[in-house]
Amino acid sequence: MKFLTPIVLVGLLLLWTGRATAQSGYARPPDGAWPNPSYAEPSDSTFRLSVGPALRIDSHRAHGGLVTALDIGARAAGGRLSGTWAGVGSEGGLSQYTAELWVDFGAER
Repeated sequence: MKFLTPIVLVGLLLLWTGRATAQSGYARPPDGAWPNPSYAEPSDSTFRLSVGPALRIDSHRAHGGLVTALDIGARAAGGRLSGTWAGVGSEGGLSQYTAELWVDFGAER
């Protein structure tokens, strides 16, 4: 306990002094920094691939796995093909495949 007291005091002192030197306000941006003519707005992608982790939890254990998805379409209409694999190679393994269609009637609002 005696060893931790100086460390805690030094930590509090550093936090207090760092807070005291902070200033409010905003820096003036450099001249000619914006707009950047080389910047181009990214276009909507027609194909998007997603890969990530999956988790299946049951009453006995949890199984890790993989989920992948391919989105086809841009903005208001398209589809998705996806597959999920959890606990592959075990007796209680699971694989699930889905296909979805979507239409967004409010996309241009």
